[in-house]
Amino acid sequence: MQIDIHYLPPKRFIAVPQKHAIPESWAGAKFFKTIELETGDIRYGMGDAAQILTTIEQEGYAAI
Repeated sequence: MQIDIHYLPPKRFIAVPQKHAIPESWAGAKFFKTIELETGDIRYGMGDAAQILTTIEQEGYAAI
């Protein structure tokens, strides 16, 4: 799945499906980058990719 990652200082990141809006509670977050994230991926500092994707599908976003 293509996801957009946004950054909100200090050290807070949110992942949303590519080109989707971020929640109002994350207002002011700046676009950081777009990545392809698959269930088995290992990404330093992101945690469990499967859990992130599940949370995005259920909630529409995931704090990472």
